[in-house]
This record gives sequence, C-alpha cells and structure tokens, in this order.
Amino acid sequence: MPETAFNRRVALIGSSGTVTEDAKTQSAAGKSDLDATTRIETASDESHPLDPPHKKDSFIQSLRLVHGIFTSDSLLKMFLRPIVLLSLPPVLWATLVMSVTIGFLVAISSNFASAFSATYGFLPYQSGLCFISGFVGTMIAIFFGGHVSDMVADFFTRRNGGIREPEMRLPAMTIGLIAAPLGLLLYGVGIENKLHWMAPTLGLGFLSFAVAQGTNVSLAYIVDSYRPIAGETIVTQLAFKSCFGFLLSFYTNPWVDESGYSHAFGAMAGISAAVQVLWLLFFFVGKRVRRATINWKVIRYVG
Repeated sequence: MPETAFNRRVALIGSSGTVTEDAKTQSAAGKSDLDATTRIETASDESHPLDPPHKKDSFIQSLRLVHGIFTSDSLLKMFLRPIVLLSLPPVLWATLVMSVTIGFLVAISSNFASAFSATYGFLPYQSGLCFISGFVGTMIAIFFGGHVSDMVADFFTRRNGGIREPEMRLPAMTIGLIAAPLGLLLYGVGIENKLHWMAPTLGLGFLSFAVAQGTNVSLAYIVDSYRPIAGETIVTQLAFKSCFGFLLSFYTNPWVDESGYSHAFGAMAGISAAVQVLWLLFFFVGKRVRRATINWKVIRYVG
C-alpha cells in the first residue's frame, strides 16, 4: 500500500529523551517506571534525530521501477505466499468468484464478433457498439458494489450491536448471483435461437454488471478478513483470474462448436451460480473458518 510503503526507524529513548504524555502521567502517578531503554516507534518527525522527516516523492520519482526494499522476507516466501493463500477457504472462494465472472466475460468477448456476424450479419464496428451495454452495466454496478454493499454491511452491523464483521457485506452478493447467470443465459440462448440482437447484448450488460458488483463485494470481504496480508490476497485473486481467463480465451469457441451456444453458456451460468451462492455458507460460518485456518502451520510459515 503506497501510504505505508516506507521504512520506519525504531529509536532508543533514554532518560533524557522524549517520552509521550501517557508515559509521563503514568510515572507521576506511580503506576509504572519508564525503563531507560524503552523501545518505541517515534510518533512525530521531530521526536528523535535518528528519524528524519520522510520526504514525499515527486510525481516523476513515483514512476521509478524500483523504490527500495520494504520487507525482510525472502523472495521464495513472497513467491509462495499468494499460492499458499489459496488454502484459505474464503480466499479460494473469492478467487473463484473473480475467475468465473471475469473469465466468462472473456469467453463472451472472444466469441462476440463472430457470433453476431454469423447470426445477425453485424459488421465489426456494429458488434463493437454493442459493448456500450457492458460499459453501462459496469457504471451502474459501481454503485451497487460499493455504496449498496456498505449499506448492507451497516444494516447487519446495527443488528449486531454495532460490532462489524467482514461477513456482514456478503448478502450484497445476491445481486451478482442473479445478474451473472441471467446475462450468460441471455447471451447463449439469444444467439442459439436467433432472438433479437438486444437479448445477447443485454446479456453482455448483465454479466459486466455482475463482474464489477460481485467481485467488488468479494474482494472487499477478503481485505476486511485478512488486513495484514491484504496485498497478497489481492495478488492471489488477480493472478489466478488471469490464468482462468487465458484458458477460456482458447477453449470457448471449440466448446461452443461442440456443445452449442445454449449448452455451453448454460453450463457457464450454472458454474457461476454455484460459486457465488456459497456466500451463504461464509455468511454463517465464515468467522469460525477464519479463526480456525489462520493458525494452520502452512499459513504461519508464509505469514
């Protein structure tokens, strides 16, 4: 995270050094004695000469490919960490959500021009204009994946006495659970049965909506659940999503040629629904799963 990606010095504060007001109060009250070599992280830029003010990089400097070393972990551990994190059930589920929704959108994109040309006689630019529905669906999903997700989490937080749990935003997944299979069915059935071109175009819009809305909710859930390793969990999801989409870009058209549009995209709709409906499981047992798995030896090794 850019706002925390710099090294902080740990200073030794002696009896003549600067101490916090809390420490002074405790010493005056006789509750505790401040040790002569208490190790603290300096709280301000002027608290200790060993901790100079952090100079903000200019815009040009921020474009550097290398910004320094900010971790003491080995390269092997950093390489293994995103892979090992797939053993955490919530991370695996969120990775699957992102993979199937974005992967199936890649499947439609790789097939769209040829399907519309053969079925509706569209020229390439006309097929391209149909992707406006994907743009509109994504813009609408920003609200439902962000603000509505927060509203849902706030509602369950109030019901829980003001205590927020990461799982409390998961019911917002219901919106994407409906939109993704609906979009895939509209596209597959529409092309197969030569329905009006608006049917598969709307399917593209609904699936684009589900990509932005559903993955936004699942990603926020994982970040809330594993804040200390949030960066690694995001790498895990993005990496395996890319692999899944890469494979689908090669196998979508052979799959469609063998099974037909209705069966191929119907199967995708079923897979998408089966993955996303698992939010119900994590909503009820997610907290216990997180507590149980975080102490696994393999997780502690890469943590």
